[in-house]
Amino acid sequence: MKARPCLKPPEAVMGKNGGFTLLELMIALVLSMLVLVVIGEAMKLGFNSVRSGQRNADSGERFESVCNILDSQVQDMVTLAPRDGQDYTFRGDSGTMQFASVYSIWGSRMGCVWVKYTVEPGQDGKEVLKAEETVTGTKIQKETVLLPSADGVSFRYFVRQLKGEKGKWVDRLGADRLGGEVLDVGIDFVYGPRSIHMVIPVNVQGSANNITGLSNGV
Repeated sequence: MKARPCLKPPEAVMGKNGGFTLLELMIALVLSMLVLVVIGEAMKLGFNSVRSGQRNADSGERFESVCNILDSQVQDMVTLAPRDGQDYTFRGDSGTMQFASVYSIWGSRMGCVWVKYTVEPGQDGKEVLKAEETVTGTKIQKETVLLPSADGVSFRYFVRQLKGEKGKWVDRLGADRLGGEVLDVGIDFVYGPRSIHMVIPVNVQGSANNITGLSNGV
């Protein structure tokens, strides 16, 4: 008579009730948690990368806009006769710059404005570049933060004496510069290891009294 093969009972393979043992469930749970942690970290890195790229893009666009504003206001600079005790002579130093311009950050309706740029200390050792405009002949004044966080911002001026041929860069331009002619304005920006140098030629449009379309206070 042929012997029958010996078969193991089902409970010997999958437990007494045909299910998973407690140890198997714990191992499966630990593996599932590890997989979820890996997926979560990967998603976090992806989101951080997207946010960082967006911040860099926004920062680059903001910096480009600020450079365009500076260039436009210096290029549209005008001379104004002193009135009401206010001296409108172009002057500045490494941390401030003041002049009259027919270009306003807030649009053409502002008319001729007295512009003041100021570099102030910010948070974490950073520097903040602010702009303030006052409509000449009025008390209308607006201000805004152009660059909220830079490692460094400074102004310099290329000046030539009217009787001489050579000019030189200076970091201070007082109202009493005795006939010195400002040819260029230099702005130096520092962002970490990067230094960005901007030079704007001074293009005085003439006396604001001869330019039409300005505010009644000019």
